[in-house]
Amino acid sequence: MLHPPQTISISFVHGILSGVHARGQPLEPFLVEAGIAPGLLGQSDARVTTQQYARLFRVLTERLDDDFIGLLSRPLRRGSFALIARSALGAPTLQVALRRAARTFRLLQDDVVLELVCRADLAGVVVRFTAPAAAPTVFLQEVLLPTAWRLMAWIVGGQLPVVRFDFAFGPPAHAGGYGKIFPAPQQFDCELSAFWFDAARLKDVVRRDEAALHVFLADAQAHMIVPRRTDEGIGARVRSHLQHAQPAWPD
Repeated sequence: MLHPPQTISISFVHGILSGVHARGQPLEPFLVEAGIAPGLLGQSDARVTTQQYARLFRVLTERLDDDFIGLLSRPLRRGSFALIARSALGAPTLQVALRRAARTFRLLQDDVVLELVCRADLAGVVVRFTAPAAAPTVFLQEVLLPTAWRLMAWIVGGQLPVVRFDFAFGPPAHAGGYGKIFPAPQQFDCELSAFWFDAARLKDVVRRDEAALHVFLADAQAHMIVPRRTDEGIGARVRSHLQHAQPAWPD
């Protein structure tokens, strides 16, 4: 089946370039290498394809040698995200995987902590900024939440339905496009940014290994920041059902 190209608001492109812009570096070379016309930055209603957006993220990580593209006070050298993901692989459950990944992330930078919080029947991953110099920009939170969520969903087999996304800022101008990236009810002007899911899922078994991680990392930018097509989730749901029905499969 042929699909029309998915597109993303130019506001997200401004966000992805915000770390470079804050450091006074020219933006045009990154845009040109990603196949995005620099003139689009001046058009508030412009859009780019998800492929261009993912390519821009990849270009930035490579040229800056920073998996967080200049958004934090010091760079996370390339390979940091792989290290975070790998730290969760040997965990017995999602809860342990979350804590290990959060601890590794904390060791690599000084600005932000990801905390696991439980409230009644919900579990949440909360973004807490710790360094006074760290500017909790809207885009940094827009990146941290889906990255943490999608990594943990992948760890347990591909599905981790979110009950609610909380944002520690008011609705941005491009909030109309949030539904594709944050596919759950959204709550703005909260004390902290977070995503919430059924606490029973903390007991889910980690279902990925080193071989699966290599495949995942080959296109990590697309996995983390690009909205998924609705129909692409069917295969993941089938795999998740089979894994829960019959946990021990031959490899």
